[in-house]
Amino acid sequence: MIETRRLLLRPYGAADYSRLYEILTDPATMIFWPRSFTPDEVQAWIVKSGNDHKLYGIGRMAVFSKEKQIQIGDAGLVAIKISPQLCFDLGIIIQKAYQQKGYGTEAALALLDHAQAKFPKCNIEANMPCNHEASIRLAEKLGMDKCDEFRNPRNCGTPTYRYRVVSSDAI
Repeated sequence: MIETRRLLLRPYGAADYSRLYEILTDPATMIFWPRSFTPDEVQAWIVKSGNDHKLYGIGRMAVFSKEKQIQIGDAGLVAIKISPQLCFDLGIIIQKAYQQKGYGTEAALALLDHAQAKFPKCNIEANMPCNHEASIRLAEKLGMDKCDEFRNPRNCGTPTYRYRVVSSDAI
């Protein structure tokens, strides 16, 4: 569990399905994804998140507003293997109604601090469509550097930027 001034991030449980389904199937929230999720994809997201937490001690998490006492998004770090080094992919999804209030930045900063303390020798990356200005601003605010531009096959070939925070120990 990770706590910030306004947020609580915690691993998913079975009871989180309904609220996560509302978030991941909301077209306004998922506008930069190829499409909204199906019920089976939401369930698979929860299962994969749990498996990642068991394997790596980190993964996607439910993001709760302490004030509203409701899940407002999803955020986390997913372990990926990039020749031969372990790397984490940072991802943030904040429901449309809660965007532009600094929640994504707050969650991302907490996740970066957590990952850098727990895995000081790992690189952290984030990728986003080239036209996703809010995510680009967030990556830059986090001190990430743009390191690549590619057509993302996982996002219908969308032009995508990759940003990276490189640990000084990893170079």
